[in-house]
Amino acid sequence: MKKIILLLLTIITLKSAFGQKDRLGNPVFNSEVISEEKFDKFELTSSYYLIDNNISNRESSVYVSEKPTLIEYLKFSRELPSYGFVIHQGGDVLYMIILIQEIEGSNTTLSYNIVNPSNGKSLKVPCSVWGEISEKRADELLKLKIDSSSGTIDFPNNGKGFIFGGIAYRVQPYDRLKVEVIDIAKKLMSQQ
Repeated sequence: MKKIILLLLTIITLKSAFGQKDRLGNPVFNSEVISEEKFDKFELTSSYYLIDNNISNRESSVYVSEKPTLIEYLKFSRELPSYGFVIHQGGDVLYMIILIQEIEGSNTTLSYNIVNPSNGKSLKVPCSVWGEISEKRADELLKLKIDSSSGTIDFPNNGKGFIFGGIAYRVQPYDRLKVEVIDIAKKLMSQQ
């Protein structure tokens, strides 16, 4: 039940960005919980926003098409949030963090939108873990076999790349992102 409440609260924060709503009026952006950790003063629940149960699902607020094209898969994968994090104490949600990816031309900017649900205030914080596509999105695209020529590569400077539609994209490593989110969560909680 706690997972459902946390998931619903995360979805509610996406309300302004996405239009379709479920029968309760909440936006539908299907996700799965990928981890839950307990720290001294808080708990952190991490979620991944799926491609498969959203892009071709008419009930999703981010529905694109019944048969999305390669370009639509890529746009969905790079322009919509991949991750959401909920900082909570038991069932009390203290903060929600959503990783936002903005693409302007060939430039990719990543930032966290941090929302305090108790007062509705939000704060935008730059993300220092760079990548053009999230690791979970690249993994899901490979699993879905959307592009038969897609694959991963190693870049010379120890980074990972994802080839999709004949173009290589730098992969944003999830483990490094998670470390940064935990650090942000600890700073937020130390201010309380």
